[in-house]
Amino acid sequence: MRLKDEVNTIRQQANTLRNEAEALTNEVDSLKTELFKCDMMLESFEGTR
Repeated sequence: MRLKDEVNTIRQQANTLRNEAEALTNEVDSLKTELFKCDMMLESFEGTR
């Protein structure tokens, strides 16, 4: 395989990893938001006891 082909392959892999990392970051942010909502509901529930 020529060096140019190897470089292109590595670039594609890097882009794929970058996209996967962004997707995981978005998922973590979403989960943090859901956790925050759950905490708020729990505090509200505990306040009514």
